[in-house]
Amino acid sequence: MDMIAITFPEVKVNTPIKNLTFDTLENMIFDITQTIAYKVFEKALTDIDSNLRHQRKKGLLKNTGKRKKYFLTRFGDICTTHTRHRDKAGESHYLLDEALSIIKNQRISLSRAMIEAYLATDSSYQEVTTQARLFTGYHRSHEAIRQTEPPPLYRTPR
Repeated sequence: MDMIAITFPEVKVNTPIKNLTFDTLENMIFDITQTIAYKVFEKALTDIDSNLRHQRKKGLLKNTGKRKKYFLTRFGDICTTHTRHRDKAGESHYLLDEALSIIKNQRISLSRAMIEAYLATDSSYQEVTTQARLFTGYHRSHEAIRQTEPPPLYRTPR
């Protein structure tokens, strides 16, 4: 069975206690955990892509290089590199996308899209920008949120 090790780095932050409030401490810890999650998520995607690249069916798929892909997640906007392969018919395949059920041209995680859609059911899009920032720590414009089509919950297998 293929496995991936997800490692959380040890973090130590020194901060002066003078003028420290409960709220600033909470926000500081939230920002740190978001940054750690961001880095761990990017590393996990890179490791999975590397594993899939090495285990691909040799002779059937040709490695044609890496392509950058940006994703808006609960941890922020992450950038990953996905290995592109071509089959004998010339069709492109991204094994990472196929393995993780990432839809072509998907740019937002289902979780982030659902958070924003849920918030938008009871608020204006301008209010959602503030609310989403409280939940995720990251800002998106109200227009970007309004125009987002959330990815489907389920996807038909390839």
